[in-house]
Amino acid sequence: MIFNKANCDCVVQSFLNDGIHWVDNIDKILGSYIQKYEMIDNDVFKNDFRNDTRMIFKVFLDTFGSELSKTEFITCMDVTDIDDQQEYDKYLTVVKNIQYVLNHIDTVDIHNPDKDFELNCAYVFSYFNKKNHDMNELTDTMKNATHVLDTLKATIEDMAATISQIDNNVK
Repeated sequence: MIFNKANCDCVVQSFLNDGIHWVDNIDKILGSYIQKYEMIDNDVFKNDFRNDTRMIFKVFLDTFGSELSKTEFITCMDVTDIDDQQEYDKYLTVVKNIQYVLNHIDTVDIHNPDKDFELNCAYVFSYFNKKNHDMNELTDTMKNATHVLDTLKATIEDMAATISQIDNNVK
């Protein structure tokens, strides 16, 4: 997915219309944003970085930081579970970090950003990288579980066929 305004808008629309697929789309748009600035020359960097950073962080805020996401998070969590509470605290922190970046992107010295700006950006990207890593691990676990269940199903079907054959032979 190419990083541009139309695709950023598409990610937000995907979130609003289909809460499942927006995660994949945000991962793709974030990847293209990162790739763009890994290989960029200084002139393009100066002209585009503020706008692009504002765009990607606005996507983060409009999806992940939305009231809908916050409500969903609260609904799904067990308020008596300390792990859930810690995860919710991390969520609130990353939303505040997203808002901080949006509030300061127009005034920060791009070539020499202050520590607060750097830390807020780093926290957001670190959070999403960790969540992406966790999601990939979960996907791998689910694929392995599916493979085990498919193998078990085949074994049970073979056993059922064998039992049926033995039953027919006994009669």
